[in-house]
Amino acid sequence: MADDRKVSVPLLALGIVLVVGGILVGSAFLATRSGKEIDANERAAIVALRQIAAAEKAFRDEDLDDNGDRDYWTADLAGLAAMKIDREGKSLPLLPLVLAMSDLRPLGKRTKSPIPIRGYHYAAIRAEPPEEGEPLTHPSTFAFCACPAEYGKTGRKTYVIDQRGTVHAYDSQGQPPLAWPSQAEPVTRIVDE
Repeated sequence: MADDRKVSVPLLALGIVLVVGGILVGSAFLATRSGKEIDANERAAIVALRQIAAAEKAFRDEDLDDNGDRDYWTADLAGLAAMKIDREGKSLPLLPLVLAMSDLRPLGKRTKSPIPIRGYHYAAIRAEPPEEGEPLTHPSTFAFCACPAEYGKTGRKTYVIDQRGTVHAYDSQGQPPLAWPSQAEPVTRIVDE
Protein backbone atom coordinates (compact mmCIF):
# COMPACT_ATOMS: atom_id res chain seq x y z
CA MET A 1 0.00 0.00 0.00
CA ALA A 2 2.83 2.40 0.86
CA ASP A 3 4.43 1.68 -2.49
CA ASP A 4 1.22 2.71 -4.31
CA ARG A 5 1.28 6.09 -2.56
CA LYS A 6 4.91 6.73 -3.52
CA VAL A 7 4.06 6.16 -7.18
CA SER A 8 0.82 8.18 -7.14
CA VAL A 9 2.29 11.25 -5.39
CA PRO A 10 4.90 11.84 -8.14
CA LEU A 11 2.24 11.22 -10.80
CA LEU A 12 -0.11 13.64 -9.05
CA ALA A 13 2.68 16.23 -8.81
CA LEU A 14 3.52 15.74 -12.49
CA GLY A 15 -0.17 16.13 -13.37
CA ILE A 16 -0.37 19.39 -11.40
CA VAL A 17 2.78 20.71 -13.07
CA LEU A 18 1.36 19.87 -16.50
CA VAL A 19 -1.99 21.52 -15.75
CA VAL A 20 -0.41 24.68 -14.32
CA GLY A 21 2.08 24.78 -17.22
CA GLY A 22 -0.78 24.42 -19.69
CA ILE A 23 -2.66 27.26 -18.04
CA LEU A 24 0.42 29.51 -18.15
CA VAL A 25 1.15 28.70 -21.78
CA GLY A 26 -2.51 29.19 -22.68
CA SER A 27 -2.74 32.56 -20.94
CA ALA A 28 0.54 33.68 -22.53
CA PHE A 29 -0.89 32.70 -25.92
CA LEU A 30 -4.10 34.63 -25.26
CA ALA A 31 -2.17 37.66 -24.01
CA THR A 32 0.00 37.59 -27.14
CA ARG A 33 -3.07 37.15 -29.31
CA SER A 34 -4.94 40.00 -27.63
CA GLY A 35 -1.78 42.16 -27.81
CA LYS A 36 -1.63 41.53 -31.55
CA GLU A 37 -5.33 42.35 -31.87
CA ILE A 38 -4.82 45.61 -29.99
CA ASP A 39 -1.88 46.49 -32.25
CA ALA A 40 -3.99 45.74 -35.33
CA ASN A 41 -6.89 47.82 -33.96
CA GLU A 42 -4.56 50.72 -33.25
CA ARG A 43 -3.08 50.57 -36.78
CA ALA A 44 -6.63 50.51 -38.21
CA ALA A 45 -7.54 53.58 -36.13
CA ILE A 46 -4.59 55.50 -37.62
CA VAL A 47 -5.65 54.48 -41.14
CA ALA A 48 -9.24 55.62 -40.46
CA LEU A 49 -8.02 58.97 -39.13
CA ARG A 50 -5.98 59.46 -42.28
CA GLN A 51 -9.14 58.76 -44.32
CA ILE A 52 -10.90 61.45 -42.30
CA ALA A 53 -8.06 63.92 -43.00
CA ALA A 54 -8.31 63.15 -46.72
CA ALA A 55 -12.07 63.75 -46.58
CA GLU A 56 -11.45 67.08 -44.83
CA LYS A 57 -9.02 68.09 -47.57
CA ALA A 58 -11.62 67.25 -50.24
CA PHE A 59 -14.31 69.12 -48.27
CA ARG A 60 -12.09 72.20 -48.14
CA ASP A 61 -10.66 72.03 -51.67
CA GLU A 62 -14.03 71.35 -53.32
CA ASP A 63 -16.01 73.74 -51.05
CA LEU A 64 -18.55 70.98 -50.46
CA ASP A 65 -20.74 73.14 -48.24
CA ASP A 66 -20.99 75.71 -51.07
CA ASN A 67 -20.39 78.65 -48.73
CA GLY A 68 -17.64 80.13 -50.92
CA ASP A 69 -14.99 79.61 -48.22
CA ARG A 70 -12.12 77.17 -48.08
CA ASP A 71 -12.91 75.74 -44.67
CA TYR A 72 -13.01 72.48 -42.73
CA TRP A 73 -16.03 70.61 -41.37
CA THR A 74 -15.63 70.59 -37.58
CA ALA A 75 -19.07 69.72 -36.24
CA ASP A 76 -19.08 65.93 -36.24
CA LEU A 77 -17.91 62.86 -38.12
CA ALA A 78 -21.41 61.78 -39.17
CA GLY A 79 -21.94 65.09 -40.98
CA LEU A 80 -18.61 64.83 -42.79
CA ALA A 81 -19.39 61.25 -43.82
CA ALA A 82 -22.74 62.40 -45.23
CA MET A 83 -21.03 64.80 -47.65
CA LYS A 84 -20.84 63.75 -51.30
CA ILE A 85 -18.27 64.59 -53.91
CA ASP A 86 -18.89 64.40 -57.65
CA ARG A 87 -16.40 62.32 -59.60
CA GLU A 88 -16.90 61.44 -63.23
CA GLY A 89 -20.63 62.10 -63.01
CA LYS A 90 -21.06 60.01 -59.84
CA SER A 91 -21.92 61.29 -56.41
CA LEU A 92 -19.57 59.51 -54.00
CA PRO A 93 -19.53 59.67 -50.19
CA LEU A 94 -16.45 61.26 -48.64
CA LEU A 95 -16.19 58.50 -46.04
CA PRO A 96 -17.54 55.00 -45.48
CA LEU A 97 -20.89 54.96 -43.69
CA VAL A 98 -19.45 52.78 -40.91
CA LEU A 99 -17.29 55.72 -39.80
CA ALA A 100 -20.44 57.81 -39.35
CA MET A 101 -21.96 54.99 -37.29
CA SER A 102 -18.94 55.04 -34.97
CA ASP A 103 -19.30 58.79 -34.19
CA LEU A 104 -19.47 59.35 -30.44
CA ARG A 105 -20.83 62.89 -30.79
CA PRO A 106 -23.07 63.24 -33.85
CA LEU A 107 -25.05 66.47 -34.12
CA GLY A 108 -28.32 64.84 -35.11
CA LYS A 109 -30.52 62.69 -32.97
CA ARG A 110 -28.94 59.28 -32.44
CA THR A 111 -31.17 56.24 -32.77
CA LYS A 112 -28.55 53.67 -31.79
CA SER A 113 -25.37 53.50 -29.75
CA PRO A 114 -22.16 54.16 -31.69
CA ILE A 115 -20.73 51.05 -33.31
CA PRO A 116 -16.98 50.63 -32.87
CA ILE A 117 -14.82 49.91 -35.89
CA ARG A 118 -11.99 47.49 -35.08
CA GLY A 119 -12.45 48.35 -31.40
CA TYR A 120 -12.38 52.15 -31.82
CA HIS A 121 -14.91 55.00 -31.75
CA TYR A 122 -14.34 58.32 -33.52
CA ALA A 123 -15.37 61.91 -32.82
CA ALA A 124 -14.72 65.52 -33.73
CA ILE A 125 -12.75 67.29 -31.03
CA ARG A 126 -14.89 70.18 -30.05
CA ALA A 127 -15.47 71.34 -26.49
CA GLU A 128 -19.18 72.01 -27.00
CA PRO A 129 -21.70 71.12 -29.69
CA PRO A 130 -22.23 74.09 -32.00
CA GLU A 131 -24.88 76.55 -30.85
CA GLU A 132 -27.85 77.35 -33.08
CA GLY A 133 -26.56 79.48 -35.95
CA GLU A 134 -22.89 78.86 -35.10
CA PRO A 135 -20.78 77.74 -38.08
CA LEU A 136 -20.17 74.04 -38.43
CA THR A 137 -16.85 74.76 -40.10
CA HIS A 138 -13.55 76.43 -39.28
CA PRO A 139 -11.38 78.34 -41.75
CA SER A 140 -8.04 76.84 -40.74
CA THR A 141 -8.22 73.87 -38.33
CA PHE A 142 -9.91 70.60 -37.54
CA ALA A 143 -9.24 67.72 -35.18
CA PHE A 144 -10.73 64.24 -34.91
CA CYS A 145 -9.95 61.51 -32.43
CA ALA A 146 -10.08 57.73 -32.27
CA CYS A 147 -10.42 56.22 -28.80
CA PRO A 148 -10.73 52.59 -27.70
CA ALA A 149 -14.27 51.32 -27.27
CA GLU A 150 -13.06 49.13 -24.39
CA TYR A 151 -9.87 50.52 -22.92
CA GLY A 152 -7.22 47.83 -22.48
CA LYS A 153 -9.25 45.27 -24.41
CA THR A 154 -9.62 46.82 -27.86
CA GLY A 155 -6.90 49.47 -27.61
CA ARG A 156 -4.71 51.44 -25.23
CA LYS A 157 -3.98 54.65 -27.10
CA THR A 158 -6.16 57.54 -28.14
CA TYR A 159 -5.21 59.05 -31.49
CA VAL A 160 -5.80 62.58 -32.74
CA ILE A 161 -5.34 63.91 -36.28
CA ASP A 162 -5.29 67.55 -37.28
CA GLN A 163 -5.38 69.66 -40.45
CA ARG A 164 -1.67 69.06 -41.05
CA GLY A 165 -2.39 65.32 -41.28
CA THR A 166 -0.28 64.71 -38.20
CA VAL A 167 -1.40 61.82 -36.00
CA HIS A 168 -0.73 62.15 -32.29
CA ALA A 169 -1.05 59.34 -29.73
CA TYR A 170 -1.57 59.48 -26.00
CA ASP A 171 -3.21 57.53 -23.19
CA SER A 172 -6.56 59.04 -22.22
CA GLN A 173 -7.69 55.88 -20.42
CA GLY A 174 -10.15 55.41 -23.30
CA GLN A 175 -11.95 58.73 -22.75
CA PRO A 176 -12.56 60.81 -25.88
CA PRO A 177 -10.89 64.21 -25.56
CA LEU A 178 -13.05 67.31 -25.54
CA ALA A 179 -10.05 69.45 -26.45
CA TRP A 180 -6.45 68.98 -27.48
CA PRO A 181 -4.46 67.16 -24.82
CA SER A 182 -3.02 69.48 -22.19
CA GLN A 183 0.70 70.17 -21.86
CA ALA A 184 0.71 67.83 -18.84
CA GLU A 185 -0.36 64.84 -20.96
CA PRO A 186 2.46 63.08 -22.80
CA VAL A 187 1.65 63.07 -26.52
CA THR A 188 3.62 61.17 -29.13
CA ARG A 189 3.69 62.22 -32.77
CA ILE A 190 3.18 59.29 -35.11
CA VAL A 191 5.61 59.45 -38.02
CA ASP A 192 4.02 59.07 -41.43
CA GLU A 193 4.39 55.54 -42.71
